[in-house]
Amino acid sequence: MNTKEFEVIVIARKGIDLVNLARHDGPLAIPCGTVGPSVAKAVLEGKGKAKVSMLNLKIAIDTQYGVESILDNFELYDSTTRKPLLWSLVAARLNCKQ
Repeated sequence: MNTKEFEVIVIARKGIDLVNLARHDGPLAIPCGTVGPSVAKAVLEGKGKAKVSMLNLKIAIDTQYGVESILDNFELYDSTTRKPLLWSLVAARLNCKQ
C-alpha cells in the first residue's frame, strides 16, 4: 500500500540558534526526542527553512513541552496551502462532516 506522506514547512524564528538546536544533546533533545534535533538540522541545512514529515512532527510534539519547544523556535506552515499550520488544521476540522 502506497500512502502519501504529508509534509509541513518549518521556518526558523528570528534569532534562533539552529546550530545549538541541531545538536543531538541540544535544547530540543529532551522535549522532542531525537526528532527535535533532526528537524533543527534540516532547517539549518535549508538555510532557515525545510519540509518535514508530518509523522516526524507528530513525534516531536508528543508532549506539551514538545509543542512549546517547537512553536517557540519554529513557524509551521501547511505545505500545500502555505498557510499557518494551525489555521489549516482548524479550517479542515470546521469543514469536516461529522
